[in-house]
Amino acid sequence: MTALAVHFAMNSGFPYIKILGPEMLVGWVENQKINRIFKVFDDAYKSAMSVIILDKIERLIEYTPIGSRFNNNILQTLLTLFEKEPPEVILLSFFF
Repeated sequence: MTALAVHFAMNSGFPYIKILGPEMLVGWVENQKINRIFKVFDDAYKSAMSVIILDKIERLIEYTPIGSRFNNNILQTLLTLFEKEPPEVILLSFFF
C-alpha cells in the first residue's frame, strides 16, 4: 500500500512530498518524535500543494494490541494536526 501511495504522490507533481513513518523516528525520545511530526506538517503548510504519507500509523503511535496501549501524546499530536485548518494551503494525507 505504501508503494502505491508513494507512486501517486510522486506522479502528482506536488512540490512537497514527505513520508512520515516509524523508521525515521527510531531511537528518538517522545518529545523529539512530536517535534519532528510538527515540523513535517509545518513545512507542508509552506507549500501551496503538499502530500504527507503516514506510513505504518499503528507503529507511529506505538500501538500494541496487548492491553490496547499506545503513545497518547503522539496520537493527540496527530489528531490535533489532522483537525487544524491549513493556512490557505491544500493538504492531502494518505493513511496506510
